[in-house]
Amino acid sequence: MWLTLKETVAYMASHVIYNLYFHPLRNYPGPFWARASLLWRFYRSVDGRFHRHLEDCHKCYGTVVRVSPNELSFSSPDAWTDIYMPGTRGVAKILKNEFYDMFGAGMDEQSMGTERDPVLAHHKYALFAPALSAKGLSQQEKVLQRNIDSFIYKLGNMGTNHVCIDMTKWFIYLGFDIMGEMAFGESFGCLDREASHPWLDLMLGLMHSVTVMDNLRRYPMLVKLAQCIPSKWTIGFRDQMIQYGKNQTVARLQKQDKQDDFLEDVADKVRKGEVSQAEMEAHSWSMALAGGETSGSTMTSTLYFLLKSPEAYRKWTCEIRSAYSSYESINIASATKLKYLRAVLNEGMRMFPTVAQGTPRTSPGVMVDGRYVPKGTEICVSPWAVTHDQRWWSDTYTFRPERWIEPGCTDIKSASQPFSLGPRVCPGKL
Repeated sequence: MWLTLKETVAYMASHVIYNLYFHPLRNYPGPFWARASLLWRFYRSVDGRFHRHLEDCHKCYGTVVRVSPNELSFSSPDAWTDIYMPGTRGVAKILKNEFYDMFGAGMDEQSMGTERDPVLAHHKYALFAPALSAKGLSQQEKVLQRNIDSFIYKLGNMGTNHVCIDMTKWFIYLGFDIMGEMAFGESFGCLDREASHPWLDLMLGLMHSVTVMDNLRRYPMLVKLAQCIPSKWTIGFRDQMIQYGKNQTVARLQKQDKQDDFLEDVADKVRKGEVSQAEMEAHSWSMALAGGETSGSTMTSTLYFLLKSPEAYRKWTCEIRSAYSSYESINIASATKLKYLRAVLNEGMRMFPTVAQGTPRTSPGVMVDGRYVPKGTEICVSPWAVTHDQRWWSDTYTFRPERWIEPGCTDIKSASQPFSLGPRVCPGKL
């Protein structure tokens, strides 16, 4: 027993010594325990505030921080371009890594979001070109209007009763009902029932387990521990969600009427045998998972900041009420021309980026933000840290939409990329 204990201690000590003094990233700054082992990352990520810990690290150590033995976090506008726009400035392609396998696990095909091969991902993105055209977006507006009308009606009824309304919950309902209809051809019905949907609850449960699995994948010896996690927290959640998505896809394909949503063209290709049903299932599942929570969170946080900023709220409402004579006259084409509205959204996403921790990649051995990053290093830009970094923004914690439209503003707006950028940009940006 003592021999085994001594061997374990010696093994762990050797790894700490290697990580601190011999690892290729040994010269990058960061907290001692982050540089020495994975313990710092494990501990700091379980409380749901890892993005805030990254912000603190960047304040202390600069625009690049070593947050685990083989992982670097960046907080600069140049890093956005260097990491996520392959070929720019002579930088080699930097690919998605194993992190995305967790979201595609259990599926027979990968979606455009989880596919790591850039060539295959390009073909998957191309499937959605018709949906992202002006005509496609115009058709999908009907889905948005239908769900927003229901949302406004429900809130109006509750408002007459002078009751406190949990807007976070209702924005999440709206986001998921829209994405459910976009992805599966059928709303989740949260707004109609004034209650959550089992799929939504499963999704939230799955997202909690992702943090644990993301940590375990970084250390092969700990992967076996994943087997000790109760199945209802991991495999059970995932499989129930996937099965629901498959059932909805089958039901969708059986409908003969044309659907005004994001996946209609893909569904048509499946019926013709040009695209597999498994691929459509993957796209539907991924879209509902990624789009519902993020859109709901963005609406919630932006409204919160507006209500906390009376002058911004006044300008926002004045612009909208001056542009439209009635609620029914509001549409996407005209709304996109409202400068202050766009500034409000940009500022809301700067203040509260929904993917606050970042989207990781693996370095092929390239220069990022002026420093060489060895091959095999996990890298990403921390959206929260870079949008609250005083190097790029004035009054970082002040909600000020004017910064996006004032000609003399010196803020580096390219530091905020809530949808990421490059060929793997989030389709929601369009």
